[in-house]
Amino acid sequence: LAKGYQGFKGLPWQCLSIESVKESLGNLKESEDIPLNSLSSLFPKDLEILNLEIHTALLIVILNGKIMSLKNNVKTFLPVLDSFQEIGEDIQSIFSSSISHIHKISYKTLASEVSLSARLSSDIMDRNLYERANDCRWWALNTKFIESLASNKDDFEETSNDLAAINNLYTVYTNLFIYNKSGIIVAVSNSDEKNIIGKDISKFPEVIEALKSFDSQKYAVSKFEKTSLYQGCSTYIYHAAIPCLSGNGNSGGIGIVFDSTPEFKAILDDMIPRDSKGEIYKNIFSVFLDTNQNIISVSENTLSIDLNTKLNLSLDVFTKKAGSNGYVMDTFNNIDYLIGYQVSTGYREYNGYKNNIITLVFVPC
Repeated sequence: LAKGYQGFKGLPWQCLSIESVKESLGNLKESEDIPLNSLSSLFPKDLEILNLEIHTALLIVILNGKIMSLKNNVKTFLPVLDSFQEIGEDIQSIFSSSISHIHKISYKTLASEVSLSARLSSDIMDRNLYERANDCRWWALNTKFIESLASNKDDFEETSNDLAAINNLYTVYTNLFIYNKSGIIVAVSNSDEKNIIGKDISKFPEVIEALKSFDSQKYAVSKFEKTSLYQGCSTYIYHAAIPCLSGNGNSGGIGIVFDSTPEFKAILDDMIPRDSKGEIYKNIFSVFLDTNQNIISVSENTLSIDLNTKLNLSLDVFTKKAGSNGYVMDTFNNIDYLIGYQVSTGYREYNGYKNNIITLVFVPC
């Protein structure tokens, strides 16, 4: 059943995937270097305790039997007790082998989970940002906006109202704004940000790029960086040129401010792996990072990791090509983690825009 995203579970579809046990478990090679760590959360401690209890109980029985045999001079019973001891050692060996195998299976299962979680989070992020690119291009063709800029009027209150009506339906944005061909903001959707009307953004690289484009399929997007247009926080702002009424050239552009802080966090929180009981693993967290390991977003966590944290990991995942997916093992904050990773691929219609974001999912192992 679909897990859903931000409470929406979509259509009532079901998905079933079947794989033979032999095929699935056969992928686990005994020679694979998976450390057997008794302190690991994946280690079957209950089985180890049971193994110790059985071995201890058998050892006590055998020792008591030998003492009784020697005390009563019944030496013929000693070979039987020796056989019991061999059986006990065989049982202990079987238990040890089973513990090792279960630990490896648990490790591989968790490795698969963190890899999948990283990939899904990255795919949802890519799709989310693709929709932002679609929105700005679509709204730039709004006839009201084209006519409003063509009128050269001083009052754009009606245009602001039109933007507000759109923004009320698309709550992933904190503000939508329109600027003229000189790069001066003339209308905003967010009434709390009317103070930016009249602001000159003509020097912004993404504004320059948008205004020089005469293709309705093109858009421009800012770097993920702090901006006064998002209360001093970091986000992406998407731009598209608004064409002139005559169709020759551009009369301005539209900018849409993506509300990245809650939206990215929601993706990571929804995709976080859970144990067999549906509970979140202790000390688990997920992050979106750029290639310089600057945190773009982080899931809910108990480790005080926030947007101001730089992980400083010595992993080679930051140099991997777009689309790379897998898992590695590393230590962070003195905790051993299985780390699932995915380097974003970008959506298929990004039109050449490249922005490799790395998704990492940390689960204690």
